[in-house]
Amino acid sequence: MKKLAVLFLTLCSISTSSHAYDGWVGAGKITSIRQQQTLTLIQMTNTSNPGKCTETQYIMFRNDTAHADRFNATLMMAFASDKVVQLAVTGCAPWPVITEILVVK
Repeated sequence: MKKLAVLFLTLCSISTSSHAYDGWVGAGKITSIRQQQTLTLIQMTNTSNPGKCTETQYIMFRNDTAHADRFNATLMMAFASDKVVQLAVTGCAPWPVITEILVVK
């Protein structure tokens, strides 16, 4: 289990995007993960809205992107192990869009 956590932390430290992001939504724990056909919607404690999105109930990413499996695995691991996460976001679709994940011990 420890090796798996280290692997996920290593993967999370690699930037998944070559463009700048709006900021970090804060350090908090995931309270829900909602899977839809094309989206994964996250709710968590201690969030902010660096991109000034009008919809802020969720933080999201699209399931049809190249990094969706890795993002889902990382977020599920953090949720199941009750870890603190920080999410970098950019843009609004209509919720803030996750571009980077940091899992904190």
